[in-house]
Amino acid sequence: MAGSVGSDPLGGFYRSKLRRANVNFLSDPVKDGMTRTVIVLTTPGAQRTMLAYQV
Repeated sequence: MAGSVGSDPLGGFYRSKLRRANVNFLSDPVKDGMTRTVIVLTTPGAQRTMLAYQV
């Protein structure tokens, strides 16, 4: 997984869930940054649909 999380509540949620899954972070949350979400749905035939949520 590659990306950054902000220092907002959604970023805190992601960081706590990923820590429980033993994911190590190489960087601190982005100060004054907001966390965005992208959901990727993949079919058995490898077709993809992406939904980006950017506030």
